[in-house]
Amino acid sequence: MLTPLDIQNKKFTSSAMGYKKNEVEEFLELVLRDYESMYKSNIDLNDKINMLNNALEHYKNIEETMQNALIVAQSASEDVRKNSEEKAKLTIENAERQAKEIVENAMRTAAEASKEAENIKRSTELFKARMIGMMTSQIESLKSSDAEYTAKTEN
Repeated sequence: MLTPLDIQNKKFTSSAMGYKKNEVEEFLELVLRDYESMYKSNIDLNDKINMLNNALEHYKNIEETMQNALIVAQSASEDVRKNSEEKAKLTIENAERQAKEIVENAMRTAAEASKEAENIKRSTELFKARMIGMMTSQIESLKSSDAEYTAKTEN
């Protein structure tokens, strides 16, 4: 690429019918100033483009990092949800199992109490029957003794 220094140092050879030296030098001076200004502007713009490309790359890296963080957060959230559901399910199953055991124990205890009450009732009935039998026997014995006594005293 042609630099402003190349334009400034350019020397033309003279010929008999050549251009006027002053006009050529003035025009070259004008071209040199404009070209130098555009050359510096081009360098500044290229620097700015490089800076913006670097900034763009930096922001792309930040975006990628944020996307990865979002994916990790979503995955962690899903894991937490699954674990919570699993814990809830296990807690419910455990509570249902304990409730079933409590009901079974209560039913077993009630059945045992019912059996015991039935045994007590039978024992009471048996005791009553024995007492009645014994008292009846005693009454009969007393009647028999009284009849013998009355028969002996009458004789």
